[in-house]
Amino acid sequence: MKYIHSLNFDLLHMTPYFDHGLVLMKRKLCWTLDKILYRTLRKSKHRSRSDILPDANNQSTNFRTKFKEWSKADYLLYQYANQTFWQQYRKESRIDEEVAYFKQVRDRLATFCPSKKKKTLVVAASEWNEEFTITKDDCQLMKVYDVMFRRFFR
Repeated sequence: MKYIHSLNFDLLHMTPYFDHGLVLMKRKLCWTLDKILYRTLRKSKHRSRSDILPDANNQSTNFRTKFKEWSKADYLLYQYANQTFWQQYRKESRIDEEVAYFKQVRDRLATFCPSKKKKTLVVAASEWNEEFTITKDDCQLMKVYDVMFRRFFR
C-alpha cells in the first residue's frame, strides 16, 4: 500500500472514462480537438461492466469481495489510479462542458464518415477549438489506425 501511494502520475487515463481522459490529456499536453477525435468501428455488445461480470450486488456470489481478496494489489492500484484521475479531472475548470462538446463533435464524425452525402465536415470554432475540417481521407486514416492499434494489442 505504501508503494502504491508513493507513485506519482502526472497524467492518468481510465478506460471506463475514455472521453474524459482524452479531454484531460488534450488540456495537459496542449493538443487541439482534432488531434483527439476518433472513430468507433466496433462497439462492444456489452453496455457496462455489469453485463460481463457476475452480479456484484448478489450476496450469494459475493464477486466483488472475492476479487478484492484474490487480486488485492490490482484492486488497490486501480482504486489509487481512479482516485488520482478524478482529482486531476476535478482541478480543471468547465471540463464537463468540454467533454460534452467533444462527444457532440465525435457523434457528428460518426455520422459523417460512413455517409456518402458530404465530402467534408467543418467543425466551427468554439471556445474549445479553432475551426477545422475533416475529410473522407481523415475518416479512412482513423479507420486504418484503429485496425493497426487493435492488432498491436492482440
